[in-house]
Amino acid sequence: MKKAKQYAALIVALVMVFTLFVGNGTAFAAGNVLDNGRLEKFTIGMANDPQELAPWNPNNQGKNLVWHQIYECLFDNDGAEYVPILAKGYTVVDPTTVDVEIYDYIQDSEGNPVTADDVVYSYQVLVDSGYAIKYGIYDSIEKTGDYTVRFHFKEDPFVAIGSLEFIWGGTAIFTKAAYEAGNFAIAPVGTGPYKVASYQSGSKLVLEANENYWQTDELTADTHKRTVQTVEYDIITEAASQTVALNTGSIEYSNSFDMASLADFEANPNYTVKQSDGNFVYSLLANCYEGGLMANEDLRKAVYYAIDNTMIAAAVTGYNPAYGAGTNIFADYDPAWETEENYMTVYDVDLAKEYAAKAGYNGEEITIIAMNDEDIKNMATICKALLDMAGFNVTLNIGDLNSIQTISNQNTGWDLYLMYCASGGFCISLSQAFFDDTINGDDMTLGNFTDEELRAAYNLCNTMEGNNKENMDKLREIWIGKGYLDPLVVNVNYSIYSNALTEPCYDNNLNFVPGGSTYAGQ
Repeated sequence: MKKAKQYAALIVALVMVFTLFVGNGTAFAAGNVLDNGRLEKFTIGMANDPQELAPWNPNNQGKNLVWHQIYECLFDNDGAEYVPILAKGYTVVDPTTVDVEIYDYIQDSEGNPVTADDVVYSYQVLVDSGYAIKYGIYDSIEKTGDYTVRFHFKEDPFVAIGSLEFIWGGTAIFTKAAYEAGNFAIAPVGTGPYKVASYQSGSKLVLEANENYWQTDELTADTHKRTVQTVEYDIITEAASQTVALNTGSIEYSNSFDMASLADFEANPNYTVKQSDGNFVYSLLANCYEGGLMANEDLRKAVYYAIDNTMIAAAVTGYNPAYGAGTNIFADYDPAWETEENYMTVYDVDLAKEYAAKAGYNGEEITIIAMNDEDIKNMATICKALLDMAGFNVTLNIGDLNSIQTISNQNTGWDLYLMYCASGGFCISLSQAFFDDTINGDDMTLGNFTDEELRAAYNLCNTMEGNNKENMDKLREIWIGKGYLDPLVVNVNYSIYSNALTEPCYDNNLNFVPGGSTYAGQ
């Protein structure tokens, strides 16, 4: 009897604890607003470890969440528009020359002033790093004054859609003094509204409001504000573990929870569940290098028809099947694509085998490379299983982002690259990673091929004047007809957050921006 009473007391105690954090929820939901008007602390579940925090290569999904809070660029991207941030504005000198003036009071989080010399230095560091992606039209930059620089381009940067998306909106500006004195991989020094307080890979990343933030309140863009004093990212790779963390109140925001718990959170008044379409497309890019295995168009189509996009979307939570190189939130997306019959919408093993026989496939090893993001690994595993069942000999090479990108930049060593791309508002901008043959400076696309017909169609669609349904359909006809790419799934953004958060803020890439959000009590 005594043991039974002890168990009963334990159960009551656990129920009381659970009720404190979940049933009531107001204890942690209200938060603590400081005298400066900021929420004292907000904690977020992070499903992907950033691995490193260097100022280049913000394509790791974990790093992408925090990159623009630490670093700032000359401009932010807003669709096809460039919104001044560090820059006060720009002046077009001639079709290939543009002058940019920066504010004369910018400083990094350590108080180092930012001048034109630092802008030029930041660009040079990026170019030298090898991570200057989407830099095809970039030629050079020079200092023209203490706070002015001049950009030289290989062509008019305002003809094509998003030509400056990365050059102006994805190139971090930092000071030479801080860069040469520190280790930006683990302790970066940027000009953003937040600075890194601590980072332990695999465990936790803590950001603190940058008290040296340079911009005045009235000129600060919403996504660059500091409404929270401390932002903590708990690196929790398992969805079930993020769900538990939400339930206990140890994190207050998650977009990587166990979807089986969605209905419970929707019914709980202490939480808000938000759903929105995403802007990430996960695709299989074929290595079409002459002499390589996937240079055979029939073999490419054989592989694609053996993969069921719907199955991948159902198996990896938070995704929908893809119907093209873009998602339905983009301005140039056409819903009619979703009813077309092609290898994105049709799963046909018999047809796959027909194409494989036509290609003369005899069991040669097909290598799929992919980075070790949890969702991407799961997608790659499903692709391999489906291909194995269809009679293909498939090997997976899963590695960190840097090693996989190094391999993908080679002609050999890979046959298919399971990669993801995002864009700020246009399918054609996202397509640049796949179909622009000027990016690497060798007249070859990332898939190691040159196609004059595809080039002409892509270049036409990538202009404000030529970006229309007729031209986009023609471009699709080419790349689908030749099997250069197989878009698999697109992400669906589900997020759950406590009532401490009243109005979430998202950037142009749909990343949650805690410092731009509004909280209870503010």
